[in-house]
Amino acid sequence: QSDLETDLILAKLNRNKIPFTRLNSFNLNNYEFWLSFDDSGYSHQLPFDSEKIRAIWNRMPFSLRGVVSKEFSDKENIVNEENFWFIRNVGEQISQALWVNHPSLEERANCKLSQLRKARELGLNIPDTVLTNTRENVRRVYDKHEFIVFKPLFNSGQLYGNDGTLYTTVVTLERFESISDVSRCPGFFQQYIPKLYDLRIKVVGDDIFPIVIYSQEI
Repeated sequence: QSDLETDLILAKLNRNKIPFTRLNSFNLNNYEFWLSFDDSGYSHQLPFDSEKIRAIWNRMPFSLRGVVSKEFSDKENIVNEENFWFIRNVGEQISQALWVNHPSLEERANCKLSQLRKARELGLNIPDTVLTNTRENVRRVYDKHEFIVFKPLFNSGQLYGNDGTLYTTVVTLERFESISDVSRCPGFFQQYIPKLYDLRIKVVGDDIFPIVIYSQEI
């Protein structure tokens, strides 16, 4: 299984002589672990010195649900999911480490309404938005704006592959009128705002790394 981004980062760590341990959920059988709890306390043996771990880079941040894919059999999905949660359980015992990012915080950040509320609290302008399961509330957005967009609440393609991916889509009033009742599948609808570019902003501690993506030119 390829993970080019991780390979590049680890090559950089090697050049800078920074020690690390790489754990892959698909080949945990290459390592030996045991963690034990009883009335006398907690003991463990890990393939690294847990006291020296300062940061955990989480390369599977998309969901607390584990790793499920239609590309694998039911048995393989169960094994993959157990390995995923095994790493999570081990990582949770390294309390002094900084997670980048902690899976529970990643899950919370995936809540689009929470993102909008935080953006407004910080003084950012936000588009007119409605999360609803009624056609009437979607029509209220159309009454104020010529075009609106539909956004998925969860990127299902992460679980089911590209065939299950929904993208942000412009929905004209005529197209909306042809859509079946949204009461069966609630939707996240926003005022359409033409963009010049996308921004991806990474924050690690107090350091901020902005990246501009000119997606409109692709």
